[in-house]
Amino acid sequence: MNEENERRELRRKRKIRNMAISYTVLILFLLILIVGAVIGITRVRKMQQARQAAIIEKSVAEEALKLLQDQAAKKAAAQFEEEQKSEEQVGNEEVPSPKEVIALEVQSLVMSMTLEEKVAGLFLITPEQLTGVGKVVQAGPSTKEALAQYPIGGLIYSSENVQSKDQLVEMIGNTNEFSKYPLFVGIREEGGENSQLAGKIDGLPEVENMSDIGAGGDMNKAMEAGAIIGGYLAPLGFNMNLAPIADVLTDSGNTYIGKRSFGKDASIVSQMVASQVEGMQAAGVSGALLHFPGMGGGEGDPEKGSSLIEKSLEEIKGENLLPFQAGIEAGADFVVVANVKVPSLTEEEVPASLSSEVIQNLLRGELGFDGIVVTSPLNQKAITSEYSSSEAALMAIYGGADMIMMPADFKEAYTGVLEAVNSGRITQERLNESLFRIFELKYKDGVG
Repeated sequence: MNEENERRELRRKRKIRNMAISYTVLILFLLILIVGAVIGITRVRKMQQARQAAIIEKSVAEEALKLLQDQAAKKAAAQFEEEQKSEEQVGNEEVPSPKEVIALEVQSLVMSMTLEEKVAGLFLITPEQLTGVGKVVQAGPSTKEALAQYPIGGLIYSSENVQSKDQLVEMIGNTNEFSKYPLFVGIREEGGENSQLAGKIDGLPEVENMSDIGAGGDMNKAMEAGAIIGGYLAPLGFNMNLAPIADVLTDSGNTYIGKRSFGKDASIVSQMVASQVEGMQAAGVSGALLHFPGMGGGEGDPEKGSSLIEKSLEEIKGENLLPFQAGIEAGADFVVVANVKVPSLTEEEVPASLSSEVIQNLLRGELGFDGIVVTSPLNQKAITSEYSSSEAALMAIYGGADMIMMPADFKEAYTGVLEAVNSGRITQERLNESLFRIFELKYKDGVG
């Protein structure tokens, strides 16, 4: 009985122990489940939080990006608007033309010149007149010293100054180097029998007399002649040529003009003159129309004495002036006014080169020429027989000429003009007017 009870007690204790173990295991399992659940929940929460954070971060980033984009767009729009305003402002402003730029540069230059330099700048003389040397074939210390004292506007050379091509190029090059201001370097190279260089320098092409070209009636030959002449003058250092002759040869007995003219038909002469100007200036050499208002029907030789044109105003306008008008329209840079008296154009019997009625009223006013007006050489007897060098120079300036060519006594003429300005008889404004034209052409053509 006791053993049975012991076995029962043992089974009961074993059952209780097993149940305890089971409960313990269950509790442990539940604890594990709970802990796992907690960890899982925590992880889920963390994942949710991370996801939420990522969503928030993404949202913030998107908002920031959008903000930056908006700011960039606003900045770009503002910049574009500013550029548009700037472009509109620039568009509304007038951009200076090349001519206006040159005008400003010239004005600055002229205003910086001394009175002595301004006066000297109006003269176009020979190298002998500048240096006082009998025959100039080189440019050395005497040329340098003379140019420092008299910074003239330009020099006119002749065949007497030429020994060879290399000598001529070197002389002109040195002269330009010595000059403070750019120089007109000119010559009278008309072609045919009236050439200073063709025939003197080996290898230079020769052209026909203008009378032969005019007789052929081919404008292209006139243009070709201008291009040929300009084509060999420019490489030698010349930028100005005292040609073409624009005189209509209405008097076959006029030996002063003769074969230098294109002929007696004003229409043909006009076409030839315009064509030659175009050809010459396209080659880089400025043309000068001679001898305004036309000497083809005049009497006398101004180099030997007084010269006279006895034509009515109607005849002069209907014939003499036509080639000059054509040459001006073709762009001629210079017009050379003759030392000839034309009673129908002037109230007083003065040479055209010294007359305001011829220069200001007719040439500038009626023909509209705004280039450089040059006197014929004032050392011709038509001038020296009646006027001193000083008187002639002053009259030329009063008359409206821009440049005084070759007065008989350069230093006397220079001093006379300088004294006239100092005394108030000529204003500096009058000098400036001519200097503006002179330097505008020099700057435009890159002279010097």
